[in-house]
Amino acid sequence: MLPSARFSGDVVAAARSPDGRLYTVLGDATGHGLAASVSLIPALQVFYGMVRKGLPLAELVREMNVRLREQLPVGRYFAATLVVLDERSRQLEYWNGGMPPAFLQSPSRSIRAELSSSHVALGILPDDQFEDDCSDTQWHPGEVLVLYSDGVIEAMNGAGEPFGMDLLRDSLESSRGGRAVDAVMAALHAHVGSNAAQDDASILAINLL
Repeated sequence: MLPSARFSGDVVAAARSPDGRLYTVLGDATGHGLAASVSLIPALQVFYGMVRKGLPLAELVREMNVRLREQLPVGRYFAATLVVLDERSRQLEYWNGGMPPAFLQSPSRSIRAELSSSHVALGILPDDQFEDDCSDTQWHPGEVLVLYSDGVIEAMNGAGEPFGMDLLRDSLESSRGGRAVDAVMAALHAHVGSNAAQDDASILAINLL
């Protein structure tokens, strides 16, 4: 995680449900700094509370949307990708609202699937308009799940050129030995150089067995 200020508006969190499933969220609150960071508190309260109870992902995102809409100021919201991994069935369930597509990398490191956004960010829609439908897919042993915020692909170099999806894909596909994050961060630092960060940037890679 690379915050653009002392406090970050990005968050990465994970917790296990009582039945052993792994819940993960990578999210991006509107804005930067302390105001954005404070916006994360109600989201994380819902996340940890509902994972502890083992509730379905659809219920979790719906409750998170209700809480954020109640508590965040107008114009503030929370884009997020939430994933549930069931290691017994190798089933991956996800909900993506307003985030860049997550990637499933094959063991050869090519991008096998994109987990794209099909919803608006949390905290925008009233409950009767909110869509909590989740998507699912199977993973194969040796694959890698990669989640990241838009601060990664929008990071600018001194010439004002964004890091972009092409460089992100290239760095992921060149990674070896389960070191996807290291590969992306090295490429990102090389691209940005001494240019000051304009947005928080976060990336998470989970090696799937």
